[in-house]
Amino acid sequence: MTYKQKSKIRRKSEKRLFLVFFVGGLVWVLVISRLFYLQVLKATEFKSIAEKQHQICLKLEAKRGAIYDRNYELLAFNLPTRSFFAVPDEIQNINSVINKFSPLVNDTPKKLRSKLKKNCKFVWLKREVEEDESQ
Repeated sequence: MTYKQKSKIRRKSEKRLFLVFFVGGLVWVLVISRLFYLQVLKATEFKSIAEKQHQICLKLEAKRGAIYDRNYELLAFNLPTRSFFAVPDEIQNINSVINKFSPLVNDTPKKLRSKLKKNCKFVWLKREVEEDESQ
């Protein structure tokens, strides 16, 4: 192989190498710009979404067992109760819900409307309702 052929091959390989590095660099610039967009420009939006997913506080009451004396006589027991709640995001007609539930839960329509307008996943309408009242 002559010197001219070697230099021609070398120039071609240098061009290919430059193209590979250029395309690789372009890919890295695109990846970094996308990461910048997500991490910096959209940070507040994703932070609010994450907080909504992770900051739900529920008070869970423990189930209590029956209490017996030493002769195995029943002293205290649990009565089953029901609770009513609403999912404000899924309510189609808020006025209909307020009109139906305000007399049942012994709440004013204004108070019930303020509960249903809260920005949360669900709200309690009435808790620990006995069986006959829940019917």
